[in-house]
Amino acid sequence: MSAAVMNEERKKLVGALFERHADRIFAYVLGILGDASEASDIVSETFVRAFAEPRLLSEDFNCRAWLFTVATNLARNHIGRYLRRFLSFSGPDLDLRSSKVPGVEETFHRNDEFIRLSKALRAVDQTDREIVFLKYFEEMSYAEIAKITGLSESAVGSRLSRAIGRLSNELK
Repeated sequence: MSAAVMNEERKKLVGALFERHADRIFAYVLGILGDASEASDIVSETFVRAFAEPRLLSEDFNCRAWLFTVATNLARNHIGRYLRRFLSFSGPDLDLRSSKVPGVEETFHRNDEFIRLSKALRAVDQTDREIVFLKYFEEMSYAEIAKITGLSESAVGSRLSRAIGRLSNELK
C-alpha cells in the first residue's frame, strides 16, 4: 500500500474517531481543567497525535482508551505548567489577574447542586476524579481505566470505591 493511500486511510480514521469521541473527550478534559478553551486545545492536540500514531491502523489497537490516555496526559501536563506559572507570580500579580475575570461567581451561584458537586469533586484526588469520570460518565471498564491511568485494575476498583465514599460524605 502506498504512503499516500495510507495517509488517506489515516485521515478518514482520525476523522471518524474525532466524530465519535471528541465531544466525550472534551467533556472529560473540561471536568479536569474547568476551562473550555484549554479543553478544546487539548482535544485538538489529542487528535493531532492520533494522526501520527502508527498503531492506529492496527485492528487490535484500542483507539478509545489510547485517546483518553493521551488527553489525560496532556491535561496533567497543562495543570503542571499552570501550577508552575501560578506559583511564580507574586501576590499583587494574582490579585490583578483574578479581578479581571467577569461574572465567574455569578455563574457558579446559579446552580446549588453544581456547586456542591464541584466542591465534592475538588475534595477528591485528581486521579480519583478522573477514575470517577471515566467510570460513570464514559462508562469504561476497569481494564480501560487502568490502561488510561496506568494503575492496576484492582487499584482502580479500590480508588473508585474510596472516591465514591468521600464524594458521598462531602455531599451529605
